[in-house]
Amino acid sequence: ASDVYKRQAGERSARLFAERALLFLEKYDAARAGEVLREGLALYPRDATLLALLAELRVVDALDFVEAER
Repeated sequence: ASDVYKRQAGERSARLFAERALLFLEKYDAARAGEVLREGLALYPRDATLLALLAELRVVDALDFVEAER
């Protein structure tokens, strides 16, 4: 799916990076979602959507569900 987004987008918009990151998050691939967000933020460092998604990703990564269940 990521390759389809890359091919169909003649331009690299912040929304494109956000949508790609969300696809990876839906597939529980937080590492790849983080890569996409960092790539997008390199081009659009003040984009609110990308910043919010990265913050959300960091919060989820910081949660220790195994420990919380004990």
